[in-house]
Amino acid sequence: MLINHTYITMQDGVKLAARLWVPDDQNQKIPAIFEFIPYRKNGGMEHRDELAYPYFLQHGYAGVRVDLRGNGESEGFMDDEYSWDEWRDAQFIIEWIGRQPWSDGQVIMMGNSWGGFNCLQLAALRPKNLRAVVASCATDDRYNLDIHYRGGCLLAENLLWSAQMNAYQSRCPDPALMQGDVVKIWQMRLQKMPLLAKKWHEKQYNSAYWRHGSINQDYSAVQVPVLMVGGWNDLYAPWMLRCLQNLPGPSFGVMGPWEHAYPNLVRIRPNFDFLGEVVQFCDYFIKNKQNNYQNTPQWRVFVQKPMQNTNEINRRAGFWQITQKIGQLPQKNMQFYPQMGGLLHKKRGQGIVDVPYNLMHGHQSGRYLSGLAVDGDFAPDQSADDALALTFDSEPLKQTLSLCGVPKLKLWVASDQPQAHIIARVMMVAPDGYATRISMGVKNIALNKAQTRARRLQPGKFMTVNLDLDSLAYQIPKGFKIRIAIASTYFHQIIPNETPNILSIDLAKTRLSLPKMGAKNAIKMGDAPPNIKVDWQINRPPQSHYQQQGQSFSGFDDLGKKTHPISQLYQDQTNKISFYNDGADPLSSVIESEWVIGLGRESGDNQFASHSIIKQKLSLEPGYFVLNASTQAFYNNREIFNKKYQYRIKRVI
Repeated sequence: MLINHTYITMQDGVKLAARLWVPDDQNQKIPAIFEFIPYRKNGGMEHRDELAYPYFLQHGYAGVRVDLRGNGESEGFMDDEYSWDEWRDAQFIIEWIGRQPWSDGQVIMMGNSWGGFNCLQLAALRPKNLRAVVASCATDDRYNLDIHYRGGCLLAENLLWSAQMNAYQSRCPDPALMQGDVVKIWQMRLQKMPLLAKKWHEKQYNSAYWRHGSINQDYSAVQVPVLMVGGWNDLYAPWMLRCLQNLPGPSFGVMGPWEHAYPNLVRIRPNFDFLGEVVQFCDYFIKNKQNNYQNTPQWRVFVQKPMQNTNEINRRAGFWQITQKIGQLPQKNMQFYPQMGGLLHKKRGQGIVDVPYNLMHGHQSGRYLSGLAVDGDFAPDQSADDALALTFDSEPLKQTLSLCGVPKLKLWVASDQPQAHIIARVMMVAPDGYATRISMGVKNIALNKAQTRARRLQPGKFMTVNLDLDSLAYQIPKGFKIRIAIASTYFHQIIPNETPNILSIDLAKTRLSLPKMGAKNAIKMGDAPPNIKVDWQINRPPQSHYQQQGQSFSGFDDLGKKTHPISQLYQDQTNKISFYNDGADPLSSVIESEWVIGLGRESGDNQFASHSIIKQKLSLEPGYFVLNASTQAFYNNREIFNKKYQYRIKRVI
């Protein structure tokens, strides 16, 4: 039975909007799968929920989808990610579920991205009725593996995600479901909506702010069984292996070739039967069914091969490899040493080489949070970026090489300026020259080890830098080359330092270690069964357009307009992004994002039309990040809100 809309009243009286899938017989007591996110159960995530939760109910699990405060038809206000309010509400809802007549008292928390983060965070708090977690595309480290900072470097995504999240927050409540004067409620919500980018740009060090909600601070706090899924084409890929190695309870991971989405909804194939996997996992750990899940390999990973046709980016060649126990993952590393003349050799190099400074490096980076755009946001051929970096190529491989694990780069490096970034990328290069990025890492070497303060580098003084790159699983064919590219800039992904700098690298003390995969232990995992499609009305199909002109890059994603067949709510979204610098002065760097996001009903009862326009811009001044932003909102073609923001935030990194 679907309860399309109801309210759960929190301890402070605030009511949160919920959608429930529960047994027709209210005396039938079953476990529940709970998801708690800000992306709207109504006018947002129906395409996900209406595939997953009816399936779970068919297999004996209730579904509970709740919107965070200040989102959708939930009352109250949301001031940030993963706040104490969010955690208290989640714990209360878990207790509430346990008191329902259809509940057997057991709760599984599930989520992708934001929901993957908070279900791990809640597991660390150990609510009484929380018995297991299913986390997709999550993280264990909010500072070094999220959309804000990485390795102490400020990400462009910090602004882009702020604009996107504020756009999601800014949507109008549905007057068919929200009691009271919807326009006044919406205006108050918009007035209290924070400019997320402000706080995120202020918190530049790895402080208590970021450690809050980072389970790597104490993996042992997570005691319940955990099922993790993720994808190599998602920025969060490194989290899974670390969690498998450190979580004390039963943990299982499936890493496919996917982007940032649940595996049953990805565009990159092959996928697998994610919903069936969740049921099997829960049946064993929640219902104590003897289905042999305890013998499931702890890590199932898709080992990617080069694409046969680079135009077919949504279908990846490769095979599934298993590691029965993560402690059995082979740790044999292959050592490569950069040599003068751009060679990558098995013998140690000699000499000192300089890393060229070029603000154009990074134009082939792809979107850091890939997979959210309509198309075109995955990293393409890296050859153009490689030409702007310091590169070292191996000889063509004499036999196929399979890699699985964490590459590591050790550098002996000096900077001619007090601040410096290092960006390292690893490519496999086909005989025709096509360079595929298979791993990367970045580091602000002016931060101390704890990333809690900046220090001024002594120009010309060499220092050791150890850099863990992104975990990977690739099979590189015979005849391909391995390439390492080193640079000090990576705009569009990383905000550059204020001053151009030259890095010098001592080759005698520089080494790349690549994790060689052990014996092939392949299994077959078929694609997921076809989803039962919800018959949405497509009012305008999605399309995208990306353009590079000199130093300027612009992208336009029209995510289309569609209408839900039952609620008759339409969703209408477009996003423009742009990056610019003059190619010489890092202080000329500018990032802008504009969202136009609409929600309404054009037929039936409770007709209305609403849309909001969110604009956010980051520019640089000596010693400052400069934020300019605005929020506009319209109800039935009448402007009901208009607010502008401007902040100069002292730069310390």
